[in-house]
Amino acid sequence: MTESSKVLYMKYTMYKRFTESVAWNTFESIIYHCVLLTHQLILFHNTSYITYGHIGSLFAITYLVVIFINMGLDVSLAPFLSTFSCSKIAFRQFIRHQILPNYALYASLLIFVFVAKRYFIYNATWFLGHDWYLLCIVCGIVAIESIKKTTKIMLQLAFAFRVTVYGELASIVSYIILVWSGHWFGYSLDVGLIFTTMLIVASMEMVWFLFNLHRWYKTLPVTVYNVPSISQRIYKNRLLNYLNQLSKLIISGNFLVPLFASIFGFEYAGILKLATNVTHGITIVLEKIFVTTSNVLFAHVKYASISIKRKVFYFVTNRTSYILYSCLAFFFINYLILMQLSSLPHMVWLLMYGYFLIHFCESFFITYEQWCINEERPFYLLALNLINMVSFICITLWTSSPFSILVSVLCIRLISFALLYHISTTVWRLRSSPYFHPHYLFVSVMTSLIIFVILHAQ
Repeated sequence: MTESSKVLYMKYTMYKRFTESVAWNTFESIIYHCVLLTHQLILFHNTSYITYGHIGSLFAITYLVVIFINMGLDVSLAPFLSTFSCSKIAFRQFIRHQILPNYALYASLLIFVFVAKRYFIYNATWFLGHDWYLLCIVCGIVAIESIKKTTKIMLQLAFAFRVTVYGELASIVSYIILVWSGHWFGYSLDVGLIFTTMLIVASMEMVWFLFNLHRWYKTLPVTVYNVPSISQRIYKNRLLNYLNQLSKLIISGNFLVPLFASIFGFEYAGILKLATNVTHGITIVLEKIFVTTSNVLFAHVKYASISIKRKVFYFVTNRTSYILYSCLAFFFINYLILMQLSSLPHMVWLLMYGYFLIHFCESFFITYEQWCINEERPFYLLALNLINMVSFICITLWTSSPFSILVSVLCIRLISFALLYHISTTVWRLRSSPYFHPHYLFVSVMTSLIIFVILHAQ
């Protein structure tokens, strides 16, 4: 097969897989986050700011710990897909060698937390509460979410998007039904009810993912010869990706919510938590589509020629830019009238706009980040995020305003994105086309204007 034939075949295959991936991810993301956002808004209006901030802070800390104990495994899987999926033996060896460090870190952290709570910080319970029950629940959720995260990535790399969509939608519906059923039967909307329900639902979803991962595992060949050793490479990439994740967490919502709780109190943390939930309901749809899809496609062309990989990169970035420009047009046309029609406090909208701009701008460069990870060059991302982290710490020590912090984070991220774009164009000569088809522009603007007229009429 000639190089041009390979390119045409690859383009057709990637287009088909890209379309299927986008369809499933869009379906899951829109339904999941619409349902979750509705639940969060009702919960916000039925609890005090302090209670909502307490719940949000504990959720944020839980998922921070999940990232901490995963040690970069979930983001390091894609470059090594062809190696660990070549046989059952290779898969078992890979899982055994890569999961053991996670277990060791989780066990050490578990011992430390229980000993510290018992002997050192028993009265310092601003986020854990005063009983051991909640601590056990949170520790169980951390372990389950860590397993879920890894198995979900593996299923997506195997193009089992339908399985992950069914699991995610079933879990969010079950979670909301159980929470509000418990409240209807007389239980208060507090951290106990929320996190007990979360543990039950997360356990069922984990079993579903593990069952389907085992089904995929049974389709692999029994054995294969001349399997290359990747231990050193993957440990190196895991370490760099892990440090990159930790440095990036400092400007994430899961870090900012507990930070606001400790500096400004649970009331500000609750407002920021609602703002992050609203903005994540929009931006996470974009991130799930772009991150997951680009991650899977880049993994399947890992060992292709650089010309083919560039064409896949152009294909992904050009089509995702259509969606981003459409969202941008809708936002600028309708944001004022949405704020007027909403009953949310003005402070929530200010925080939400700042947080939304941070994550929306990030959506333009997620594909570049996935490219660096797949090419096993995460040290570029690590260097940029370390600069971001140091800048953020300096700004936090300098200012005492939550709005100044968000504006500073936005400026830091924009500078980081510009540097990442320069690195990508210099090292790999990646240049996504800025061309925007006029048909897409016309449809986007007209749709936004029609929605504006409908909202204005109300």
